[in-house]
Amino acid sequence: MEPRRVFTWAKEAVEEDIQGVLKSLKTKKGNEIRYPKLNEIQDAIEKYMHITEGDKCAILKSLRINNGETVKKFNYRYKKLYHKLSIEYRRLISVKDYTTAISSRVFACSRVMTAECETLTEAFKIAEVAEEAEKEIISNSTPITNNIGTPIMITQNSINNNPLLQHPF
Repeated sequence: MEPRRVFTWAKEAVEEDIQGVLKSLKTKKGNEIRYPKLNEIQDAIEKYMHITEGDKCAILKSLRINNGETVKKFNYRYKKLYHKLSIEYRRLISVKDYTTAISSRVFACSRVMTAECETLTEAFKIAEVAEEAEKEIISNSTPITNNIGTPIMITQNSINNNPLLQHPF
């Protein structure tokens, strides 16, 4: 993306005090104007707002998958934040943190836990495969319906005298 457009967008998206910080990043040499790159803008904002590596790590540890968000999309967000951390802070992020982040997706989370993943990369892959498998199972199951098309639920009657339906134990 063109640096001038990124700069203009970023400047308009922030509050007035931060606009001043961003304006100082734009330089002019003769007739040539140099606009900062996106990572320079991000670094300047983080420095101005005193956002530390510890803050970024805490944000990642508190990240949770959203309702309706696929595991694959969540993993993209998770990896993006993870890769913004320094090596030292990446060491603080564990597979347990990841399973906590996806704990609302019981099947995917349980698959990661039972696989005893040692790396996040392994956990990401297993969670994505588990979600795909779950979707496939759900899409292949057809509800039992009555003769007018309304789904019905089948339950076992505890007062059933049919010996063929009674459990032998």
